[in-house]
Amino acid sequence: MAFVVEIEHLLGSLEPLVHAYGAAAVMVILTFESLGLPLPGESLLIFASVLAGRGELSLLPLMLGAWAGAVLGDNIGYLIGRRLGRAVVLRSKDRHQRRSPQPGGSVF
Repeated sequence: MAFVVEIEHLLGSLEPLVHAYGAAAVMVILTFESLGLPLPGESLLIFASVLAGRGELSLLPLMLGAWAGAVLGDNIGYLIGRRLGRAVVLRSKDRHQRRSPQPGGSVF
């Protein structure tokens, strides 16, 4: 039952955002979600689709904004990975190996 209350709270907080900014809000949130930020992109898209079904939001700009946001976020993530990816992974791997205990060694 708590899960239903959380969803109702989430959708209630998204409604003013989508009403105020429309497809632009959907595009921005989907862009950041595609970059890996923990945002409610799918929930927002379903909610915006319901608003479009009720006639409170135009469907075509919503579809274009959702598509553009997802593609833009994905391409930005790709470019970041292309430019910084290998160096970041190797640096992270070195840091992890220094902090990890050696096999057979004591954890404490």
